[in-house]
Amino acid sequence: MGLLPRELHAGPTLLAGGRHRHRQPIQPMQPMQPMQPMQPMVEHGPGRFGMGPLAASGDSLSRVAVSARPMCGPPTLEGRSALRQCGGVANQSYPRILLAYHSAEGQAARTAERIASVLRAGGATVVVTEVTDAPSPAGFEGVIAGDSIHAGRHSRQLTRWIAAHLDELETMPVALFQVSLTSATDDDQHAAEAHRLLHRLLDATGLSPDMVGLFAGALAYTRYGWLKRRLMRNITAKEGGDTDTSKDYEYTDWDAVEHFATDALALITATASGRARSSTSEPG
Repeated sequence: MGLLPRELHAGPTLLAGGRHRHRQPIQPMQPMQPMQPMQPMVEHGPGRFGMGPLAASGDSLSRVAVSARPMCGPPTLEGRSALRQCGGVANQSYPRILLAYHSAEGQAARTAERIASVLRAGGATVVVTEVTDAPSPAGFEGVIAGDSIHAGRHSRQLTRWIAAHLDELETMPVALFQVSLTSATDDDQHAAEAHRLLHRLLDATGLSPDMVGLFAGALAYTRYGWLKRRLMRNITAKEGGDTDTSKDYEYTDWDAVEHFATDALALITATASGRARSSTSEPG
């Protein structure tokens, strides 16, 4: 299946892994009832930046080790208690993080903005941008990037940016997030499809992220054109989902997104602090 992410988070909105341009305000959304969300998962990989060995599992597709406990505890936007649960990295210097995303209807942008709010509350300096406007990762201590799935694939914009900056990305901690309706349904078939979409991006770019977040997206019926609205309604009807096209529906698990952001910040901060200690300890 190609390269595996070092760590995988999943929530009721997709499995867990942005950049920023202001998007149009989203219509109020109704929570989805028929589909049951997936439970949070954590996947550990070889670990360029201190992650542990990959946990054994019978799932040959994803090799996911399921854990109900967040890696670093619940995030707190008011303080840094969650970071203190991650080995005390909150007492170290705070990193500069690039958050690049691509968003078609706005849900990936909303996800990026929520991630950025957690990072900033934890003390990080965050540059958030739409990936088409994103600078080189050089000069940042870590990168978080992501987009939404459309027509069964990741965006060309994100794919091209990752491929163009792969050499820089391989030198720093990288967290990737994927937003899709596939992750809104909790069963083996949809979980396998979410992983297939992820691995398609990793295979196309050669990226080996340290963390991946797969999150459920939204049905933005009111912002679709006539043809896409009809198409999405038909697809959703087959899945037993929401089909009232006069409303929008949001399935994203924001708690899972915040846990993902907290863990990403802990990893990037610890890596940056370790490198700083190493550089100061080297003989002049």
